[in-house]
Amino acid sequence: MSNSEIYHAPDAELRENVSDTYKLASISKRFWATFIDRITLAGLLFLGFWFLESQDYYWQDKDTIFLTYVGIVILLFLVLNIYLLIKSGQTVGKKLLKIAIVSYSSDEKSDLFSLLFLRHALFWIGDAFLGVLWLIDGLFIFSRERRCLHDLVASTKVIDMQK
Repeated sequence: MSNSEIYHAPDAELRENVSDTYKLASISKRFWATFIDRITLAGLLFLGFWFLESQDYYWQDKDTIFLTYVGIVILLFLVLNIYLLIKSGQTVGKKLLKIAIVSYSSDEKSDLFSLLFLRHALFWIGDAFLGVLWLIDGLFIFSRERRCLHDLVASTKVIDMQK
């Protein structure tokens, strides 16, 4: 190295910091996705109730028809959301807001057991018995990692698909 090269900046390839990972979904996007999911289900149920009420004179046993309709709507809603969860880690609301559920450690699509049982069914069952589990679960979103209790149990996180 000569004396003239002492003050020369070292040659290095300058690259921008490009990250392939997604950022966490915002609390507001997660809230609105859940809101859309619940409103979709409530809207379907309401439309059916309105239809059944307007056709009152056709039905002999209204209670059976009512319960059958509610069961069919909930089943169709669950099948649609389960399909979307398996395919892309999204529900109807998450798909509309471009957020998705992924594995916490790998940022890959989460496994079926974590998505369906640990993240959803376990908490529905728990809430049926405790009644306030939804509130405790939801308060966890205000942590630094923005992960609800069901995310911690299932080892998942919700990411924003828009880079």
